[in-house]
Amino acid sequence: MSLVDDLTRVPERETGGKTALERLDYQTAWGLLKVLQLHETGRGYAVAFEFHDDIAELDDKSEPKVINFYQVKTTKAGAWSLAQIAQLRGKTRDSKSSYAGKMFDNLIRFGDGARKVAFVTNRPLNDFPAAAGEVPLTGADAKKLAKFVSALKVECPRFAEEKHLPSFAFLECGLDLQRYEETLLGETTMFLERAIGGGEHARIFHLMLSDECRRKSRKLSDLTGLDELLRSKFLTRDDMEKRIASFQKRRESRPTWASVAQHLGLPWQEEMALERAWRTYETRRLERVNAPMLAFEDRLKNVVAPIVNSSQTLMQGVDAALTRARPLVTETFGPVADDFVKAAILYEYQR
Repeated sequence: MSLVDDLTRVPERETGGKTALERLDYQTAWGLLKVLQLHETGRGYAVAFEFHDDIAELDDKSEPKVINFYQVKTTKAGAWSLAQIAQLRGKTRDSKSSYAGKMFDNLIRFGDGARKVAFVTNRPLNDFPAAAGEVPLTGADAKKLAKFVSALKVECPRFAEEKHLPSFAFLECGLDLQRYEETLLGETTMFLERAIGGGEHARIFHLMLSDECRRKSRKLSDLTGLDELLRSKFLTRDDMEKRIASFQKRRESRPTWASVAQHLGLPWQEEMALERAWRTYETRRLERVNAPMLAFEDRLKNVVAPIVNSSQTLMQGVDAALTRARPLVTETFGPVADDFVKAAILYEYQR
């Protein structure tokens, strides 16, 4: 079978179930960093989250020939050893497997399509002399490597050192366990600077990508083909290009208070109160960039635009739209004052 056939037919191992967290987990953060790095190479790619391993990477989305797997593990202190990576884990005899065993399992399940299985972590490997970046396990200390191979042969009788060991790699990725989100945000800012000539509001782009990666980390449902699999589990070059273009468009179309204030005709006290509400709405809006929030923005605009367009003045339109807009705004932000709702109407109408 081709790699495409394998991708859509090989069943996933049981993962034990995962729960969505507000904080981006370490392995997803590293996967997103991998996406940013691959995008800047100019080559085709597709990166999956929680698909047969923590992170999987295809060389092309349409006609993939190669898939690389990355098992991402962390430890709070100390260094890793080959013995730890080959140590059996699990509560029962049938469930026991090592990190290395799971890595080898992907080589067997995907055959010639699986080019590399890498162990990615925040700490160094003490059995490797002066390891830096991604290194093949074949370069590790000979005695420790021989024990690693022996342990893996016991666990996985099909393991053939000459054939399979060259596919194993180790990567100390450099993401600090306590500060990895800040590092990713910094990398996202620099990525946008290079991609569109400006990294301002990079946190918004970061939150948009993080939300999407969380969704792609959820358990896979039944699929009918490669296209559906890519939409469900992968981020591709085309996906990123679309998101960069969409982000740039949204950034350029961001309304300003000055463009609105000149059309309000309000007493200065009311204008200042409304401006404060505008600033508050914009801040809260930008702090919640996710799919539901984007849907809310479009719904609100679709509701208020016809009402405002049919009014004689801008403020008459805002007042007329207040009753229709309040339930939508309250549903998203909770109970808020009328000035907040009016600011939301003005902001989304102007966007």
